[in-house]
Amino acid sequence: MEEGVDGVRIMTVHKAKGLEFPVVVLCDPMAKESFGRPSRWVDGPRRLWATALGGALPAELSDHAEQVLEADVAERVRLLYVAATRARDLLVVPACGDGPIEGSWQRALGPMLFPPREKRQAPTAAAGCPAFEGDDTVFERPSRLEGQLLDGRLVPMRPGAHAVAEGVEVVWWDPKALELDVGPVPGLRRQGLLDRKGAGRPDGERYHQAWVEARERLLERAAAPTLPVRSVTEAALEGVPVGRGVSVARTGAWTEGRPTGARFGTLVHAVLADVPFDAEDEVVRGLAQTQGRLLGASAEEVEAAVEAVRGALGHPLLRRAAEATRCRRETPVHHRLEDGSVVEGVVDLAFEEADPFGEARWTVVDFKTDLGAGAPDEYVVQVELYAAAIEAATGTPADGVLLAV
Repeated sequence: MEEGVDGVRIMTVHKAKGLEFPVVVLCDPMAKESFGRPSRWVDGPRRLWATALGGALPAELSDHAEQVLEADVAERVRLLYVAATRARDLLVVPACGDGPIEGSWQRALGPMLFPPREKRQAPTAAAGCPAFEGDDTVFERPSRLEGQLLDGRLVPMRPGAHAVAEGVEVVWWDPKALELDVGPVPGLRRQGLLDRKGAGRPDGERYHQAWVEARERLLERAAAPTLPVRSVTEAALEGVPVGRGVSVARTGAWTEGRPTGARFGTLVHAVLADVPFDAEDEVVRGLAQTQGRLLGASAEEVEAAVEAVRGALGHPLLRRAAEATRCRRETPVHHRLEDGSVVEGVVDLAFEEADPFGEARWTVVDFKTDLGAGAPDEYVVQVELYAAAIEAATGTPADGVLLAV
């Protein structure tokens, strides 16, 4: 049942936590305030959780049974507090007018339900309630208790309003004023709702149609992206104007007949993302072999990747990166363009250092394994966008570099 709908909601205490209702009825008055057996023993320092298994108690739980049972009862009282405080206007508690039921969860509510024995037969008129004609709140009691009632050992609550504390009043209802033992109504219990001739049907159809139309409008709006996002590569292929300018550098590792293609480029990028700037040859080779196995690369591709990474590590750009104030590798970036759209990508390498005037400046490097004699326009735009993203994010000027590896 949705929030705000009139009706009866049957909920556990945990589900009701944080909610509020005009009227709350606490059910199952005979439920015990504890299960009679200790639930669990937790020893944090020992990282131990001891609980019953197959009816058997671990020694740690048995040794602390009394302490655990007290904690279990306290937890049930806390749950009772949560349940009782869900009521905004009226809290209904099923109870026995002869007194609190020992061992049940009602024990904790006893002081709020039962006034002293000498006042249980002296109620006042309950505001907003019918005039109670009966003199007993117990509809039927076992015969063994009748003797206690006659000799005064048992003093039941009389129907009406009782002051149990200063400013606190409880109304004990007369069971004879209730319509009890009513059998189920034959036929469909919801016949009134299903009747197509019901007086509320036109309004219901109109409200439903309005809801359907509002939902369709909402879905239509939600289907249109409010923030267009595309990759840096897509934006570069579209020729997004940036106009920052980039420089091109080369490591000299490229040789005629070297492997090419997407897999080889991915292999080189993967090794450059993880390799230490001061890595020895065996470390470079080990990383290349590992990444090569993950990518299914050939031995020729792995060997070529080793040479490409060696050349990159020896280049002045990566030497500067190793000494930089801040350095980032394989860093995801998002950047909003002037038209409001957003581009996203991953920066291969970016490092911050001081320029000749002592001012901080970022250098953004994009590794390329297929850079020929010239730099294609889309490659230039990619690095320009990366540099613009770093500059916008840090507030520090950034330069872009294409490094052919």
